[in-house]
Amino acid sequence: MAHFNRKYFTCSLSNCSLDHYANGLCRNHYARELRYRHGGLSAKFRLQGGFGGTAEDLVSKLLIAKGATVKRMPYNAPFDILVNGTIRVEVKAGIKRSSETWAFNIHRHGTIDERCDWYVCVLMDLNALWVVRAPVNKYQLECGIKKAKQIQGEQNPLSPLLQAS
Repeated sequence: MAHFNRKYFTCSLSNCSLDHYANGLCRNHYARELRYRHGGLSAKFRLQGGFGGTAEDLVSKLLIAKGATVKRMPYNAPFDILVNGTIRVEVKAGIKRSSETWAFNIHRHGTIDERCDWYVCVLMDLNALWVVRAPVNKYQLECGIKKAKQIQGEQNPLSPLLQAS
């Protein structure tokens, strides 16, 4: 059997050293790319510090710019950000699905645990924020295209959250 002299490449993502599979990505990242390709964000964008982490960073920076004191909570905390020492904020990130809606899971493994005061839903591909008062008593929040266009034009989407403190 003849052996071909094949040159092996590695995945093009900076934090991955697995062998190249297709489109410059390893098998794992290529599968993620296929899964999320129609959602509007590439795997390379989502993997920069984690998909949810970038949304939390965005919300934290916006709150600090508005003069609020922000404390990021550890991974196992029931909420993501503590604002002004009293307001508990859970940040949810979503990308547009093929049905022209954004979905935000409120549950964790089928259990609704709403120990926060506000949800800030980040529509990642629009850079828009949807602020919802907790509790919502639902497994999932959905935002349609009409609501998305409405909140995309808001100048200060975090104002209800800041006025509550």
